[in-house]
Amino acid sequence: MNASPGKATVRTGLIAAVPIVLGYFPIAFSFGVAATKAAGTGAPKRYASAWAFGLTDDVFGAALGVMARGRRFSEPFMFGLGIAADAAWLSGTAFGAYAGGGALKHWPVVDAALGFMPTLVR
Repeated sequence: MNASPGKATVRTGLIAAVPIVLGYFPIAFSFGVAATKAAGTGAPKRYASAWAFGLTDDVFGAALGVMARGRRFSEPFMFGLGIAADAAWLSGTAFGAYAGGGALKHWPVVDAALGFMPTLVR
């Protein structure tokens, strides 16, 4: 007889996130250091927790790319970058959920190309 794996909980989610945390924290730390260096007199810290909330690996890469081209770090830039990235993620998720599981049945090539993406349903 097979034992049921049990219900997914906050605790199991936290444990599953350990590899992500181990990857994100050093990257986020290095971004904070780079942002402070790019600002010259130090990055403003008044809203750091707010713009840091939107920091993902993609946002990090885009921000470093802009700073590498000579632009100075700014909190408004980070807010705009984070808001756009979060809006894309949230709206894409909402539209995908609205479209449903069979949304791509008429486009098998697209369905196959996107088949590598992890889902919660499978």
